[in-house]
Amino acid sequence: MLPAALLAAVNALPVLKSLRATHRAPDEALKCEVEALAHDAFNPAKPAKDQSALALFRGGLWFAVDELDAAHSIFQDDHSPEGSYWHGMLHRREGDFPNAKYWLQRAGRIPALKAVPEFDPVRFVSLCEKASRLSPKEDSVELLEMQRMEWELLLAAAHARAVQS
Repeated sequence: MLPAALLAAVNALPVLKSLRATHRAPDEALKCEVEALAHDAFNPAKPAKDQSALALFRGGLWFAVDELDAAHSIFQDDHSPEGSYWHGMLHRREGDFPNAKYWLQRAGRIPALKAVPEFDPVRFVSLCEKASRLSPKEDSVELLEMQRMEWELLLAAAHARAVQS
């Protein structure tokens, strides 16, 4: 779980309000807010001990505000199961469902999601794909909650790994 202050800051961001990316770049103020959040989470007083986990944490923040190019460049360079999982989430958010399934299957069952044994990431992609075809284009509250839960667990895992000695 994220530290309380960090969780509050993350929850204040306008993130993941839909299953698919908005395809609008976040405004400069939001980009600055994300950078400040990442800086405040890891700074000289509490430096990250695992740089790859720090990168995934940053990528997770970019992912959440639909700065997908920045997130993609981080995720595609991380060949760990967690990096592959984030990569799959990103492709799901873009609507590239076959590619999302590929990356999620490549990642396998990652530790961050073992606390939710009934969650099947590949099935979730299929549910998102089906939802994307439905009319009206209003996302299911259940799917949005699943997306948010998945994101928070992965973000918290990246943070925890980054601060561990």
